[in-house]
Amino acid sequence: MEVLYKRCCGIDIHKNMMVACIFTSVRKKEIRQFSTMTEDILSTLLPAINKITDYPLLIAIDGRAASGKTTIAAMLQKELNCNIIHMDHFFLRKEQRTEERLNEAGGNVDYERFKE
Repeated sequence: MEVLYKRCCGIDIHKNMMVACIFTSVRKKEIRQFSTMTEDILSTLLPAINKITDYPLLIAIDGRAASGKTTIAAMLQKELNCNIIHMDHFFLRKEQRTEERLNEAGGNVDYERFKE
């Protein structure tokens, strides 16, 4: 498997907590739980992410609808001075929603437009 980002962070948001898997090198990862309270995010999650010193840095945020993904992304954007790409902008247009496409892994995303 080809390594695209040596250092990255995946955040999974649950109702009362977040789980972050932080890769600080190709072979070293740290899995930690965090509270979803704003002050906890700023005091514990950000320092953990700031351990990642190589760039580009990729942070992926996942969670159910209304779980706080956009709020946390905005907080990270402000603190880390980074860009946010909302996947909501890359759902398939009506004419792209074929049975074949929707049966592909990740087929509900307009990856052609995303790559542009």
